[in-house]
Amino acid sequence: MFVISCEDKKPDEIETVLDWKNLNLAEDWQTGKINVEGIDTESLEKGINHVKSFSGFYSMAIVYKGRMVVEDYKNGNKNSKYPVWSVTKSVLSALVGIAIDKGMIADEYQKLDSYYPNVADSLKGEITIAQLLTMSSGITDDITYLAAAYPLQFILEKDLLYPSGTYWNYTSAGTHVLSYIFTAGTEQSAKTFGDTHLFSKLGISDYSWSQDAYGISNGGFGLDLKLRDMAKFGQLFLQNGQSDGNEIISSSWVNKSTEMIVPFDASQSWGYGYLWWTAKVNGVNIYNALGYAGSEVAWRVNWQIRMKVNLSSWNMSPGCCEITPWAIPTFANFRSGCRRNTRGCAVRNASPCCMTWWAIPARAGPMWHGRTLKKTCRSAPQG
Repeated sequence: MFVISCEDKKPDEIETVLDWKNLNLAEDWQTGKINVEGIDTESLEKGINHVKSFSGFYSMAIVYKGRMVVEDYKNGNKNSKYPVWSVTKSVLSALVGIAIDKGMIADEYQKLDSYYPNVADSLKGEITIAQLLTMSSGITDDITYLAAAYPLQFILEKDLLYPSGTYWNYTSAGTHVLSYIFTAGTEQSAKTFGDTHLFSKLGISDYSWSQDAYGISNGGFGLDLKLRDMAKFGQLFLQNGQSDGNEIISSSWVNKSTEMIVPFDASQSWGYGYLWWTAKVNGVNIYNALGYAGSEVAWRVNWQIRMKVNLSSWNMSPGCCEITPWAIPTFANFRSGCRRNTRGCAVRNASPCCMTWWAIPARAGPMWHGRTLKKTCRSAPQG
């Protein structure tokens, strides 16, 4: 017996136009079709099939003009929670913005020693929240901090890679320091604060966020969310921080955190904001929340579309991979921008691959020399 269940909807029925820049995000998504004006259906279907062909593909959602037009699961279903890895950082950035909006943290230029004067030395004490948000603190990355007996001390006892504010290096450890500052400023963990000021306002209740031995929410990774809920987080930014006319995050923080603050090349084609990856493609500004194993939330603001994709792994061949300065490490172009290279890497013939994160100048212009200034190698980065 072959049974088909179809939606009771006429084929030629025209979808009502939503106020897609002012949705009530506490409500569930309305669904839509891809064969509507403004979508190149053939190109979109090719792109969807390409992503689904990845052996590690888990799930994908695409939202267009306020409707979820694609929702696809290979592993799990709409009730499944997925680890979003370093997308957690972008969520933490949003929470920092909310705390600043509410006056619980004065601004992003507060220094570490204002909150923890007895933990950091004088050099590290000068690190600002803004430098932690832009990955320019100089804090080295060691993702084993979560298992340490004293995580903050474990991170800060290591020497800085460079004076804070001068270069850029990817560091989950640095964002965990940010989570400590956040808790000191708000007197709440990021998760507890988020329950009240972010997640509940988006209708998100079924999620998890790992924490360290002191109850500090993991600032580098550790957030598990449903696919539909992650899409809501994306829509919130498209709506300039508002839901149904009510402000959740100020538009000034939305704009500031997603602008390109640290360009990665002289042409400023891609770079980094306040824990957001940024780029400009064909004149269109794009910002992304990216995570290890292909977790991505991508915003193409001018195209009114958000995409959320979950992959289980990079599925790279054993060996050491080098991220070149001109390759954005997303799920789509990671393989083309990452090449086998065993020179200068601490881990050889490892699986998953060893990735080289490049430390580059924190500002373009006179500081940009178009060459690698420092590189560190670590295996299986969480982000």
